[in-house]
Amino acid sequence: MGEMTIKVVSTVAFPDRIRQEMTMPMGTMVSVVAGAEGFMNTPMGPQPMPDSQRADMGKAIRRQPVVMAQHRNDADFKVQHVGQDEVDGAKAEVLVISSGGDEMKIFVDPSTGHVLRQVYRGQSQAGPGEFVATFSDFRAVSGLTLPFKSQVTLNGEPWQSSVSEEIAINPAVDATIFAKPAASSP
Repeated sequence: MGEMTIKVVSTVAFPDRIRQEMTMPMGTMVSVVAGAEGFMNTPMGPQPMPDSQRADMGKAIRRQPVVMAQHRNDADFKVQHVGQDEVDGAKAEVLVISSGGDEMKIFVDPSTGHVLRQVYRGQSQAGPGEFVATFSDFRAVSGLTLPFKSQVTLNGEPWQSSVSEEIAINPAVDATIFAKPAASSP
């Protein structure tokens, strides 16, 4: 489709809810995963989310460094140090993390603890592939240091870039934003 600018508002309520509202030239689409439920609300109305997309959104939640830290003592959480590398000129320790049936590599700056890069297998509209997400512009937010920029490639090709305007930690969240809207009658 070529380049497109999309405004995305993401709300994550740990441990298992995520809502993404995407404003695109063709309209607004909302994707929600709440536990085992997943749906999309498009200009054509609400519809079930494909199982593969719901599973990928669930994995995206589990890839968050805060969630990884929360689950570090789980029986299936495994970490292996596999060497050193560089990310945009910064030294990084490379770790392979397995958890919840998913595996990824993370590249951690040993001097700051920042996760500079994640590499994982995932699904896109074009099919499965290797995603490489590189993070930058780290800023303090409510006692955590988080990246405000990311660049993602898919199978070595540019896929998406994002710039966060604002990140809020533990804001009041109306639980109804994760509820599936009633289908409209014809």
